[in-house]
Amino acid sequence: MAAEQAETHDVLLEYRREENSSTGCIVTQIEGSAVSIEKFERITFRDLLTRLARTLAKTAGVPRVILRRTDCVNLFPYVLDRGTVELFRTDPVAAIHSMTFETPEAVVVKKPQNTPVEPAPLRVGYDTLADAFGELVYVRTRATSIECPGCGMWGEVNVSRTGRGVFTCKRKCASNFRVTISLTRLWAAVSVDALLDNEHMTRFFLPRSWNDGRSWISREELKTKYTAYTAEKEKACSLLATTG
Repeated sequence: MAAEQAETHDVLLEYRREENSSTGCIVTQIEGSAVSIEKFERITFRDLLTRLARTLAKTAGVPRVILRRTDCVNLFPYVLDRGTVELFRTDPVAAIHSMTFETPEAVVVKKPQNTPVEPAPLRVGYDTLADAFGELVYVRTRATSIECPGCGMWGEVNVSRTGRGVFTCKRKCASNFRVTISLTRLWAAVSVDALLDNEHMTRFFLPRSWNDGRSWISREELKTKYTAYTAEKEKACSLLATTG
Protein backbone atom coordinates (compact mmCIF):
# COMPACT_ATOMS: atom_id res chain seq x y z
CA MET A 1 0.00 0.00 0.00
CA ALA A 2 2.87 2.38 0.84
CA ALA A 3 4.50 1.80 -2.56
CA GLU A 4 1.18 2.50 -4.29
CA GLN A 5 0.76 5.73 -2.34
CA ALA A 6 4.31 6.87 -3.14
CA GLU A 7 3.63 6.52 -6.88
CA THR A 8 0.68 8.92 -6.62
CA HIS A 9 2.76 11.76 -5.15
CA ASP A 10 3.82 14.69 -7.33
CA VAL A 11 5.83 17.70 -6.16
CA LEU A 12 5.47 20.69 -8.49
CA LEU A 13 8.01 23.49 -8.18
CA GLU A 14 6.84 26.58 -10.06
CA TYR A 15 8.93 29.72 -10.06
CA ARG A 16 9.72 32.86 -12.01
CA ARG A 17 12.97 34.74 -12.07
CA GLU A 18 13.06 38.32 -10.79
CA GLU A 19 16.55 39.63 -11.48
CA ASN A 20 18.75 37.40 -9.27
CA SER A 21 15.93 35.95 -7.15
CA SER A 22 13.01 33.57 -7.56
CA THR A 23 9.33 33.81 -6.64
CA GLY A 24 6.83 30.97 -6.82
CA CYS A 25 5.51 27.99 -4.90
CA ILE A 26 6.02 24.31 -4.15
CA VAL A 27 2.86 22.23 -4.45
CA THR A 28 2.57 18.67 -3.15
CA GLN A 29 -0.14 16.65 -4.86
CA ILE A 30 -1.68 13.23 -4.29
CA GLU A 31 -3.57 11.81 -7.25
CA GLY A 32 -3.71 15.28 -8.77
CA SER A 33 -5.14 17.03 -5.70
CA ALA A 34 -3.02 19.59 -3.84
CA VAL A 35 -2.39 18.68 -0.20
CA SER A 36 0.10 21.44 0.61
CA ILE A 37 1.30 24.68 -0.94
CA GLU A 38 4.39 26.60 0.15
CA LYS A 39 4.83 30.05 -1.39
CA PHE A 40 8.10 31.97 -1.52
CA GLU A 41 9.13 35.42 -2.71
CA ARG A 42 12.44 36.77 -3.97
CA ILE A 43 14.72 34.05 -2.62
CA THR A 44 17.98 32.78 -4.08
CA PHE A 45 18.00 29.69 -6.28
CA ARG A 46 19.95 27.84 -3.59
CA ASP A 47 17.28 28.71 -1.01
CA LEU A 48 14.64 27.53 -3.48
CA LEU A 49 16.39 24.14 -3.72
CA THR A 50 16.72 23.99 0.08
CA ARG A 51 12.94 24.38 0.36
CA LEU A 52 12.49 21.63 -2.22
CA ALA A 53 14.78 19.33 -0.22
CA ARG A 54 12.77 20.07 2.93
CA THR A 55 9.52 19.24 1.12
CA LEU A 56 10.90 15.96 -0.22
CA ALA A 57 12.14 14.98 3.24
CA LYS A 58 8.51 15.16 4.43
CA THR A 59 7.01 13.36 1.40
CA ALA A 60 6.36 9.61 1.39
CA GLY A 61 8.16 7.41 -1.10
CA VAL A 62 10.07 8.87 -4.05
CA PRO A 63 7.66 11.32 -5.69
CA ARG A 64 7.77 12.68 -9.20
CA VAL A 65 9.31 16.16 -9.06
CA ILE A 66 8.34 18.61 -11.81
CA LEU A 67 10.12 21.95 -12.36
CA ARG A 68 8.40 24.74 -14.27
CA ARG A 69 9.52 28.28 -15.08
CA THR A 70 6.40 30.44 -15.30
CA ASP A 71 8.16 33.48 -16.77
CA CYS A 72 9.42 31.73 -19.92
CA VAL A 73 6.69 30.62 -22.31
CA ASN A 74 9.26 28.74 -24.42
CA LEU A 75 10.18 26.34 -21.61
CA PHE A 76 8.43 23.03 -21.07
CA PRO A 77 8.17 21.50 -17.58
CA TYR A 78 11.00 19.15 -16.57
CA VAL A 79 10.89 16.01 -14.48
CA LEU A 80 13.87 15.29 -12.23
CA ASP A 81 15.31 11.81 -12.64
CA ARG A 82 14.68 9.38 -9.78
CA GLY A 83 18.33 9.32 -8.70
CA THR A 84 18.42 13.08 -8.20
CA VAL A 85 15.15 13.03 -6.25
CA GLU A 86 16.56 10.35 -3.94
CA LEU A 87 19.76 12.39 -3.53
CA PHE A 88 17.70 15.39 -2.38
CA ARG A 89 16.30 13.16 0.37
CA THR A 90 19.56 11.51 1.47
CA ASP A 91 22.22 14.16 0.80
CA PRO A 92 20.63 17.58 0.22
CA VAL A 93 23.98 19.40 0.07
CA ALA A 94 25.27 17.29 -2.83
CA ALA A 95 21.90 17.57 -4.59
CA ILE A 96 21.83 21.35 -4.25
CA HIS A 97 25.41 21.59 -5.52
CA SER A 98 24.46 19.50 -8.55
CA MET A 99 21.47 21.71 -9.38
CA THR A 100 22.97 25.19 -9.25
CA PHE A 101 22.19 25.98 -12.86
CA GLU A 102 19.33 27.36 -14.90
CA THR A 103 17.13 25.06 -16.95
CA PRO A 104 17.95 25.40 -20.67
CA GLU A 105 15.63 27.09 -23.09
CA ALA A 106 13.59 24.79 -25.29
CA VAL A 107 12.10 25.29 -28.75
CA VAL A 108 8.32 25.56 -28.71
CA VAL A 109 6.68 22.79 -30.74
CA LYS A 110 2.98 23.23 -31.46
CA LYS A 111 0.86 20.17 -30.68
CA PRO A 112 -2.85 19.48 -31.05
CA GLN A 113 -4.77 20.70 -28.01
CA ASN A 114 -6.09 17.21 -27.27
CA THR A 115 -2.56 15.78 -27.05
CA PRO A 116 -1.22 15.86 -23.48
CA VAL A 117 2.36 17.07 -23.02
CA GLU A 118 4.41 14.70 -20.88
CA PRO A 119 7.19 16.59 -19.09
CA ALA A 120 10.57 15.51 -20.44
CA PRO A 121 13.11 14.12 -17.96
CA LEU A 122 15.77 16.56 -16.84
CA ARG A 123 19.20 15.04 -17.32
CA VAL A 124 20.99 15.73 -14.08
CA GLY A 125 22.07 12.48 -12.45
CA TYR A 126 25.62 11.21 -12.55
CA ASP A 127 27.03 13.39 -15.34
CA THR A 128 26.34 16.48 -13.23
CA LEU A 129 27.13 14.85 -9.89
CA ALA A 130 30.54 13.81 -11.22
CA ASP A 131 31.54 17.47 -11.13
CA ALA A 132 30.09 18.10 -7.65
CA PHE A 133 31.99 17.37 -4.45
CA GLY A 134 30.34 15.28 -1.74
CA GLU A 135 30.69 12.10 0.29
CA LEU A 136 31.26 10.39 -3.06
CA VAL A 137 33.60 11.47 -5.84
CA TYR A 138 33.57 10.03 -9.33
CA VAL A 139 36.12 8.51 -11.70
CA ARG A 140 35.67 7.61 -15.35
CA THR A 141 34.87 4.08 -16.49
CA ARG A 142 35.52 2.26 -19.75
CA ALA A 143 33.98 -1.18 -20.21
CA THR A 144 35.37 -3.22 -17.30
CA SER A 145 38.05 -0.67 -16.35
CA ILE A 146 38.14 2.48 -14.24
CA GLU A 147 40.53 5.40 -14.15
CA CYS A 148 42.46 4.81 -10.94
CA PRO A 149 42.00 7.69 -8.47
CA GLY A 150 45.43 6.86 -7.10
CA CYS A 151 47.62 7.11 -10.21
CA GLY A 152 45.31 7.97 -13.11
CA MET A 153 46.05 4.81 -15.10
CA TRP A 154 43.30 2.48 -16.28
CA GLY A 155 42.82 -0.76 -14.37
CA GLU A 156 40.44 -3.72 -14.51
CA VAL A 157 37.73 -4.08 -11.89
CA ASN A 158 35.28 -6.87 -11.03
CA VAL A 159 31.85 -5.90 -9.75
CA SER A 160 28.75 -7.75 -8.62
CA ARG A 161 25.36 -7.56 -10.33
CA THR A 162 24.57 -4.51 -8.20
CA GLY A 163 27.60 -2.70 -9.64
CA ARG A 164 29.62 -2.76 -6.42
CA GLY A 165 33.13 -4.12 -6.12
CA VAL A 166 36.65 -3.55 -4.84
CA PHE A 167 39.19 -1.95 -7.16
CA THR A 168 42.86 -2.80 -6.60
CA CYS A 169 45.42 -0.83 -8.58
CA LYS A 170 48.23 -3.02 -9.89
CA ARG A 171 49.83 -0.39 -12.07
CA LYS A 172 51.72 2.56 -10.57
CA CYS A 173 50.18 2.85 -7.10
CA ALA A 174 52.29 1.71 -4.19
CA SER A 175 51.11 -0.97 -1.76
CA ASN A 176 48.19 -2.08 -3.96
CA PHE A 177 45.91 0.92 -3.60
CA ARG A 178 42.37 -0.41 -2.85
CA VAL A 179 38.94 1.25 -2.79
CA THR A 180 35.33 0.08 -2.90
CA ILE A 181 33.43 1.42 -5.93
CA SER A 182 29.88 1.60 -7.24
CA LEU A 183 29.89 1.33 -11.01
CA THR A 184 27.47 3.00 -13.44
CA ARG A 185 27.68 3.22 -17.23
CA LEU A 186 30.09 6.17 -17.42
CA TRP A 187 31.20 6.79 -13.85
CA ALA A 188 32.36 4.90 -10.78
CA ALA A 189 31.58 6.37 -7.37
CA VAL A 190 34.26 6.24 -4.66
CA SER A 191 33.75 7.49 -1.12
CA VAL A 192 36.19 10.11 0.12
CA ASP A 193 36.53 8.13 3.35
CA ALA A 194 37.71 5.11 1.33
CA LEU A 195 40.33 7.22 -0.42
CA LEU A 196 41.62 8.68 2.84
CA ASP A 197 41.76 5.20 4.39
CA ASN A 198 44.73 4.52 2.10
CA GLU A 199 47.14 6.24 4.48
CA HIS A 200 50.19 5.72 2.27
CA MET A 201 48.72 7.84 -0.54
CA THR A 202 49.95 11.45 -0.59
CA ARG A 203 47.81 12.62 -3.52
CA PHE A 204 44.88 11.51 -5.69
CA PHE A 205 44.05 11.75 -9.39
CA LEU A 206 40.62 13.45 -9.48
CA PRO A 207 40.33 15.71 -12.55
CA ARG A 208 36.83 16.98 -11.79
CA SER A 209 35.41 20.50 -11.94
CA TRP A 210 35.27 20.75 -8.14
CA ASN A 211 39.07 20.37 -8.14
CA ASP A 212 39.55 23.82 -9.73
CA GLY A 213 40.46 22.32 -13.11
CA ARG A 214 43.44 20.40 -11.72
CA SER A 215 44.18 16.70 -12.26
CA TRP A 216 45.70 16.05 -8.83
CA ILE A 217 44.72 16.94 -5.29
CA SER A 218 46.93 16.39 -2.25
CA ARG A 219 45.82 14.27 0.66
CA GLU A 220 45.77 17.34 2.91
CA GLU A 221 43.67 19.36 0.46
CA LEU A 222 41.16 16.53 0.02
CA LYS A 223 40.86 16.05 3.77
CA THR A 224 40.37 19.79 4.36
CA LYS A 225 37.75 20.01 1.60
CA TYR A 226 35.91 16.97 2.98
CA THR A 227 35.91 18.38 6.52
CA ALA A 228 34.40 21.65 5.22
CA TYR A 229 31.79 19.72 3.21
CA THR A 230 30.81 17.60 6.23
CA ALA A 231 30.34 20.73 8.34
CA GLU A 232 28.20 22.32 5.60
CA LYS A 233 26.09 19.17 5.30
CA GLU A 234 25.49 18.99 9.07
CA LYS A 235 24.46 22.66 9.07
CA ALA A 236 22.07 22.15 6.14
CA CYS A 237 20.53 19.02 7.66
CA SER A 238 20.08 20.79 10.99
CA LEU A 239 18.37 23.68 9.20
CA LEU A 240 16.03 21.29 7.41
CA ALA A 241 15.20 19.55 10.70
CA THR A 242 14.47 22.77 12.61
CA THR A 243 12.37 24.34 9.86
CA GLY A 244 10.44 21.19 8.94
